[in-house]
Amino acid sequence: FSRLNDWMLTKPVLADRRKVGELTIAVSANGVVNDVWSALYAQVLVMASGAAVVFLAVWLGLRSNLKPLEMLARGSAALGRGDFSQRLGLTGSREIRTTLKAFNAMADNLQQLVGALNKSERLYASLVEAAPVGIFRTDANGGVIYANDVLLQMAGITRDDLSPDRWAAAYHADDRARVGNAWIGAMDASAP
Repeated sequence: FSRLNDWMLTKPVLADRRKVGELTIAVSANGVVNDVWSALYAQVLVMASGAAVVFLAVWLGLRSNLKPLEMLARGSAALGRGDFSQRLGLTGSREIRTTLKAFNAMADNLQQLVGALNKSERLYASLVEAAPVGIFRTDANGGVIYANDVLLQMAGITRDDLSPDRWAAAYHADDRARVGNAWIGAMDASAP
């Protein structure tokens, strides 16, 4: 017997006071231990199976909700690139579908706003070109980025002459210092 849980008792068997043999009584916990281990194994197996079922349910639930979120990410990226025609199918949980509906409504609004902005810009451009006065636009540093044809004719320059050095040469010699100082002051003050 090699296990600690085992117990053994050996006593001599006597007949007429003479030893005729030995009686050994052995008690082993192996059967009980095996039964306990078998029961524990069965319970661990049931718990592991339950955990696997829960994991699978969570994974399937997340997977069904992650696909619409991936669609939302791709749709948002498309909007960011200027593709306002992007619309998403309504799938997933109620909350996800509500989010996808909101995305589609936002995309509709953006498409309408961009369309209206483009139309407004075309109208502005046609009005500026048709105006009988000289009109120009500058960047934040005072560099001329647009001038209509009337201004170019009045100043006697071409579009290639819109660089700051060439533009200043278009001022009348008597006005260069005053206009240049006013221009620099307006740029420093960020005035129109």
